[in-house]
Amino acid sequence: MCDEIVNDLIESIRLALVNEQNILPIIGFDAIPVKDGDKHVPYLDFLAGRIAADKGLDMNQDLSGFDLFNDVSHQLLLKNQFNKRITTLLISDYARAIHHMVDSSYLEKITTIFPFKYFLNLTFTTHLSEAIQHNRTFPKLAVNETSFPFILKNPRRPDDLKKNECGFVATIYNLYGVAYANGNIRFNYYYSDDDMLTFISEFNKRFDVDLKNYKEAIQDSSLLFLGCQYPDWLLRVLINTLAPGFLDSMNSLQTKVFVDFCNDNATIFFLNKHKLQFQKDLQTVPFMQNLYKTLSKNRFALDINRRDDFVFVSYTRDDLEVVQKIICQLSVQMNIWFDRIKLFPGSLIDDDIKIALKNCKLFLPIITENSAKKQPNDYVRQEWTYYNTELKGANKIIPLIDKNLNLGALGVHLNELFPDAAGNVFYIKFNEEGLTGDNISDIKNKM
Repeated sequence: MCDEIVNDLIESIRLALVNEQNILPIIGFDAIPVKDGDKHVPYLDFLAGRIAADKGLDMNQDLSGFDLFNDVSHQLLLKNQFNKRITTLLISDYARAIHHMVDSSYLEKITTIFPFKYFLNLTFTTHLSEAIQHNRTFPKLAVNETSFPFILKNPRRPDDLKKNECGFVATIYNLYGVAYANGNIRFNYYYSDDDMLTFISEFNKRFDVDLKNYKEAIQDSSLLFLGCQYPDWLLRVLINTLAPGFLDSMNSLQTKVFVDFCNDNATIFFLNKHKLQFQKDLQTVPFMQNLYKTLSKNRFALDINRRDDFVFVSYTRDDLEVVQKIICQLSVQMNIWFDRIKLFPGSLIDDDIKIALKNCKLFLPIITENSAKKQPNDYVRQEWTYYNTELKGANKIIPLIDKNLNLGALGVHLNELFPDAAGNVFYIKFNEEGLTGDNISDIKNKM
């Protein structure tokens, strides 16, 4: 019976994506379990246990997840004479100490589901941004992420939080907690019980002034809670963001809300009252595995070893600005594979790239003055050479050529770059703004 409910939940998510509904994954602590020997331990339980053991604090056996962590951190705050800065630093130190123990393989799978455009991060760690950096960003570019600025003292009033115009590169909203990067604390704040009340007040005050993009991202999306050992007030804030006034009515929420597990009786009553879809006692890790497996079969997740419809974009990072635009434009309608780590001249292309080239539905070399002038041992030209020698045939290639490029003036000809394809090749010209809608339709029709 439980498997049937899990399958129903996953099928609802799949159908939402098939119908091109936006889904906003909300990543919580169970999505990044800690590997403790041969078992997985929920992140907050493990973190709270470490702190309590080292600092001689009580561990309430009746509590778990956020409630347990909040109880332990409150004891720590009391021990530090309510010095929030010292408490924050200590929590960050413990989070950093267990960083390498987290099994982020499930998070990696979720971040490769490319219709997931925005992520809400409810963790104290940087694992989500690291997974997106690895799977979803362009070389040498940082993850597009932001935290709510009103938590800090004397905050700037931004015009807005970050917005993502690209269907491939993801944006993270960090809602609360301590995070660090390269040993340095990045989001230096900690929520006590009183802070949570302040958070709600500040959120409502700034919502219509500063948070327009955030509001648009939430209201245009379905919400998928993954491993969220969230406090009850946060769930209510997010639901109220979807439809102001909804919590005071008995109507069904039109926006879909998927909750992978819920064990709290008060929250269960709340979800049932408002007819929100959830599963009691569901384990996050197997749910994430099954979700990824299902969506991979339906071409919603990137897997370079599969043999269905994805396109391979070959480029030199000298053209990174226009390449970003092209990949963003294509990714709205098709699955894209591109090498995220361009190595130095003379480095050999690796097996992953060879597998992707063999399995791609279409090969899209981006031909510019920069790429056309590259030496044969340069990375991008190695990709072209491998295509020519191993994958001969015009049916798998559509060169994307800079509209302003005169190959003849460079002493280079298309039939020299792709000798087996050039006689019959269909090519597309792009400009500094990338591709047009007709260009993208032409590429899609060739798949």
